[in-house]
Amino acid sequence: MTFSSGCTVATGQWNSWYDGTTWTFASDVDVDHFVPLSEAWSSGASAWTPEQRRAFANDLDFGPSLEAVTDNVNQSKSDRDPAQWLPPVTSTHCDYARNWVQVKYRWNLTIDTSERAALQNLLAGPCGSAAIEVPARVDVPTPTNSPAGTATITAGQQLIGGQSLRSPDGRYVLAFQTDGNLVAYAPGNRILFSSDTWGHYGAVFKMQADGNAVIYASNGRPIWDSKTWRDPGARLTVQNDGNTVLYRTNNTAAWSTGWDRVGLRPGDSLLPGQRITSPNGRYHLTLQRDGNTVVYASATGRPLYSAGSYGATTLRMQGDGNLVAYYGNGAAAWNTNTWREGTSWVNMQDDGNLVIYRADGSPSWRSGWDSGQWAGSPTPGTYLPRPVVYTPPATQPQPQPSVYYANCTAVRNAGRAPLYRGQPGYRSALDRDNDGIACEWS
Repeated sequence: MTFSSGCTVATGQWNSWYDGTTWTFASDVDVDHFVPLSEAWSSGASAWTPEQRRAFANDLDFGPSLEAVTDNVNQSKSDRDPAQWLPPVTSTHCDYARNWVQVKYRWNLTIDTSERAALQNLLAGPCGSAAIEVPARVDVPTPTNSPAGTATITAGQQLIGGQSLRSPDGRYVLAFQTDGNLVAYAPGNRILFSSDTWGHYGAVFKMQADGNAVIYASNGRPIWDSKTWRDPGARLTVQNDGNTVLYRTNNTAAWSTGWDRVGLRPGDSLLPGQRITSPNGRYHLTLQRDGNTVVYASATGRPLYSAGSYGATTLRMQGDGNLVAYYGNGAAAWNTNTWREGTSWVNMQDDGNLVIYRADGSPSWRSGWDSGQWAGSPTPGTYLPRPVVYTPPATQPQPQPSVYYANCTAVRNAGRAPLYRGQPGYRSALDRDNDGIACEWS
């Protein structure tokens, strides 16, 4: 064995038992995490500390944990489990299945249904039901997925792809889909809420001890959260009114998906990702996660109206008749300029028009309907679209951090990792890949 510099190996001899080949140059082999990191994440590692995840990724105390194998074979395996991939050499399948069970047992990782079936087919079939010697276990948390059929998850519990919560009356479902999207459904599969995180297979939805509900991608990167990290001990529950609510320990609501409703009354608000839907389910108004207020045709996703309120964190129907999108620091990002109209409410109508009504039933503002659905003149009694011109400010005020963290170790010690852009203490210096998420684990 030769070294290029320090401890870097240049040449030697490695046997890749996955494909039965031998290599003498280090560039021809990869070190394979026998149970891939993303597979471990969705099987329980999402509940570990960063130190425990690093220990798993560098487990030199148990031989099967890390294997030197042909680089292109390792790339073919990627992050797949035995139900999706086995080594090219058939004679290795029994050893591969036994080692998979050993590593998962050692690190207290779960096995899903298809994975279990594939392992059982091998170990109880061609492998002759041979006993497996179990290794010493590492002290890591036991994963606690939400029991099937429940309406609530609490701190430390999680949903994996395909699991869901259901309201006590069975009418409403909060589904964490296999594509990584968190969706609230009303009867008839009408969508009330979506986290818009589809395309992240292997993701997990976790109710954290700090009160934050977070969706983590398979590589451990947070891709959505309820921004309720200041509410330790909170719980998330699906109610009979169609609303999914995150409750603090004092039973006040910290976050919600929004009720199964068509409008906003004085004092009602939407948070990013929440929506109101027309009675026929064909149109909805949503405050997007980027802060923009948009009316959509639900079936096609076609935008019918956009307020340009990027960066807003709340859309509120005020008691003075004004519909306002607010930044996190309390400044207005956009409004309907109807503050003189007094008590009013806003409705998402079946014709695709968003309308603010005064107390006497007359309209004070409208977004403009989905005129593309009408042939000829509009039906008498409906409202013609009126363009609303909005010029965003040249510079949008941003909330200033009230906390300073010198480094990511300080962030983690404070229990605030990961940190999102706009949260107290976020600094670009802590965000090495400039994706808006500081001190994330990868």
